[in-house]
Amino acid sequence: MFNMYDDSGDRFPIHDPYQVKKLTSVAPTNNKITRDQQNDEQKKHKFKDMLGNEATNAYKKMTNIHIEEEIFHAYQLMHSDVVIVKEYDTIYDCWMIMEKNDVKQIPIVGLNGKIKGLATMKNITNAIIEHINTPKYIYNTTIETIAIKNIMTAEPIADIRRIANVMVQYHLNRIPIVDSSKDEVVGIISRADILRAVSTNPHFQLWA
Repeated sequence: MFNMYDDSGDRFPIHDPYQVKKLTSVAPTNNKITRDQQNDEQKKHKFKDMLGNEATNAYKKMTNIHIEEEIFHAYQLMHSDVVIVKEYDTIYDCWMIMEKNDVKQIPIVGLNGKIKGLATMKNITNAIIEHINTPKYIYNTTIETIAIKNIMTAEPIADIRRIANVMVQYHLNRIPIVDSSKDEVVGIISRADILRAVSTNPHFQLWA
């Protein structure tokens, strides 16, 4: 239920995310995204209808989870209103979008809509410092030039506990949720979302 996307937008299924060797760690940041609650609920119901009991039980069997055990899926916690940038947006454009939306990390998508990388405020800041004497670089260079490549993603049906374990192992603050049938970014989950679920839901056990 995890996939890796490279900078060409190609998807590689990850059967064991704990064995991935080359994955850039992203330092935790504070990413505040304003949510459209009604839109989120509609998308969650859509994925719930898509799953059904049969698909849920199949997933439990595949991941060695007891059938009677309750699972929390990515679609139940994800933010549906994802701030994204296009591969042709400049570093300056991306910085302005981050400032406007008060975010520190943004998925980068290609012309075909597939995720191709991750833009971070840290990378932008480093680029500004490195080219302090050539400011035109920030205005003329596309964000994909300094993007983090090889992005770990999870599918809407993925178990939150496995997502949490991957976040801890690779020091990720958030994971894009991608519908692999369309290679479309449908949401994003942060550590804060998981911590909120743990603190408010007594049935939520963070192990997998």
